[in-house]
Amino acid sequence: SQRGDAIFGLGGWWSFEMAGTKGTFCIENCVEKLYYWDGSQPASMGTMQPEIFDFGTKDFGTTFNNRLHAFLEDMTNKIPPEHIRGSGRDALATLEYTVAAIESFEEGGALIRPRALPPLHGTPGFVV
Repeated sequence: SQRGDAIFGLGGWWSFEMAGTKGTFCIENCVEKLYYWDGSQPASMGTMQPEIFDFGTKDFGTTFNNRLHAFLEDMTNKIPPEHIRGSGRDALATLEYTVAAIESFEEGGALIRPRALPPLHGTPGFVV
């Protein structure tokens, strides 16, 4: 959330901003938009004109329908189980990063790496 400690501070209770050496990104209200300021182009920081990725989702509740439809579409198209978009693997990865952030905070800012996800089975080069 925006508490005045983030430089771009788009606001919103459910917004998140992360800055690093390669750039800065901000997620607006969980699902609405992603803003990205490319750190390899210092001029973009001076103008404060980010790339904006807006996928049209304005309500968190619609994300459930999107995931269900993706799952059903993959099942209909006989996508191998390890490549199904609605598998929850991305959610598990997010939780691993969340746990690492909490552990880092509890250990005074120590670098904590998220645990690796279980290995994928099947053909890693498979792309739908």
